[in-house]
Amino acid sequence: MTLELQLDEVLKSLQNEELERFKWYLQRKELLNGANAVSTSELEGADRKKVVNVLMQTYGGTAKNISITILTKMNRNDLAHQLNDQV
Repeated sequence: MTLELQLDEVLKSLQNEELERFKWYLQRKELLNGANAVSTSELEGADRKKVVNVLMQTYGGTAKNISITILTKMNRNDLAHQLNDQV
């Protein structure tokens, strides 16, 4: 399974409120362990597929690790482990 599909599956598991929180984390460099933050305009009104596209464009191969970091901070360890366990 491609990284994009893995990310899409994980984001589908988030409730709408959780997705908004995920996007909030993406906009905060200080919470991303030094990774570049995503601009608010890129995520405004973004659905799950758009968030996956932004993750891939911004972080490339490290999108998985960024997502795991955010999911862990959101206390969604179940999804962080699910994503981490996928090859």
